Amino acid sequence: MNTTYWRNKVMNSVYQAASGNTFYIGLSSSTPTAAGGNVTEPSGNGYARVQISGFSSASDGSVHNTSDIVFPLSTGTWFPADRLATHWVVFDGAGAGAHVLSAGTLEVPIGIWKNTTVTIGSGKVVITLTDAAT
Repeated sequence: MNTTYWRNKVMNSVYQAASGNTFYIGLSSSTPTAAGGNVTEPSGNGYARVQISGFSSASDGSVHNTSDIVFPLSTGTWFPADRLATHWVVFDGAGAGAHVLSAGTLEVPIGIWKNTTVTIGSGKVVITLTDAAT
């Protein structure tokens, strides 16, 4: 068991600006795994991961984004017609070699066609440090 104090201390040391860490968020049409696989991001048509401008101070082992996250305007369809963006994914970089750090389900799955702007509202990306089941 880890105390709430310790979980908050760890989360603040990772996610606060003073840590020097930079985080990017992407979209996926598949459910990411705990190992960081099964992420299906769009390619092309204006899609790019977006840098997260900041996270809240930790509370009860959780942090959240402190401002809206706005993706670039799509210049075409981001996913095939039968696929929706269902998950947000936090990475430690913007490029192909970046690692998946966290993922969560979008409140509402979304189809992204030409001239669509996707916004994830402030407080909607919540990352929680929990104890592993024993």
